Amino acid sequence: MIMRLNKKTKIILLGVLPVLLALILLTAVQSTIASKHPWGQAGHRLTSLSPEQVGQVAQDYTQAIGYLHSGESKVLLTRPVTRDDLPKLGLDSINFAGQDPPLMLVILKGDFDTSSIPRMTVPSTPRRVSYIAYVFDLWAGEPALTITSPNGGVLRKALNDPTLPNDGSVQPNTETDNTLVSTPSVKLPYGATAPTVIIPTETK
Repeated sequence: MIMRLNKKTKIILLGVLPVLLALILLTAVQSTIASKHPWGQAGHRLTSLSPEQVGQVAQDYTQAIGYLHSGESKVLLTRPVTRDDLPKLGLDSINFAGQDPPLMLVILKGDFDTSSIPRMTVPSTPRRVSYIAYVFDLWAGEPALTITSPNGGVLRKALNDPTLPNDGSVQPNTETDNTLVSTPSVKLPYGATAPTVIIPTETK
């Protein structure tokens, strides 16, 4: 039995088919990326990975995103942490509006160029550094906090190495995906957004 399509149906099919083909191609590309890099898939959890495996993900992430300038990076530390642990380790805190996810601290040493990281501190923050620390959100599968340090001085506590030299007068650069939000009295579900804090300005 041969079905004959009327002109209107043909026009609809001609409009829909390219969109369907584009979606199929996009899905295939995303699947390929995700299979090579767990962090490349939005929402891909890393909770099933060991600390050593998360360290490898951090190395892959660093190279793929363009931070590695030359040579190979070395994993100095991988350990589970909580949000409250971070200030005790001399690191910036993270304010999650919703439920705190499981976190993993990874510290890498190598020859890094962090020119692509937004300057969160003074403009003179070095772009060539020897240390990068990530705090991975294991539910999101990506860093919730990135800290760079030229000489490792800011990471003394985290690495338990008091011999690391100072970073000089320059403050370490930090990048976080958290926006300025108020801390709700009741914890919201993971991924929820708390009301934005509006900072009052002086009126004359």
